[in-house]
This record gives sequence, C-alpha cells and structure tokens, in this order.
Amino acid sequence: MGLEIQDTTIYSMLFADDQLLIAHDYEDLEYITRKLIEEYELRGLKLNVNKTKYMAIGDTLRDLQLEDGKRIISHVNEYNCLGVRMTKDENHEPEINDRINR
Repeated sequence: MGLEIQDTTIYSMLFADDQLLIAHDYEDLEYITRKLIEEYELRGLKLNVNKTKYMAIGDTLRDLQLEDGKRIISHVNEYNCLGVRMTKDENHEPEINDRINR
C-alpha cells in the first residue's frame, strides 16, 4: 500500500481541499478509502461521493463500492489533479497538447 520513495511510504497527498490517495491494488484502495471515511466522520466531515473519483494506472477496474453498499465511487480513465491531466495509460500527449494550445 502506498508509494515507496527511498525510506518513506506516501499514502496520501494533500493540497487545500483536495486529497489524493495512493494504493497498489483495488483491495488496498477499498481499505484506505474506508479508513479515510471513518476518520472524516469522527471529525464531523463527510466525503462527497459525487465529486470523488478514482483512477487506476494501467488497469480497467470497476467502480469502488464500499461495505455499506450505498456509497459508490466512480472509476475514470482520465483525471485532472491540481491542473494536470492524468490518464490511466500514462499517456502524456493530451496534457502536452493542452499546454501548447494554452
């Protein structure tokens, strides 16, 4: 679970009101998302599933359905994070073309 960089593992990256979770597989993503929602609820916060999406690099996965069966997080093939377009196949051409056109 997480992204290992030297002797540190990164599970989450935060910027303002955005949070990016990092997981190796669907089961890890399911677990870390469930734990995050539990922590949010302890502090009186709520995850907006309408704005929340997930993307898996290289794989096509199903939507993420959490244990309660009510919350479903949609899987996307392309995602814009902090102004950078990322694609599941790690194709950087669309982002490069966008920047050239701007």
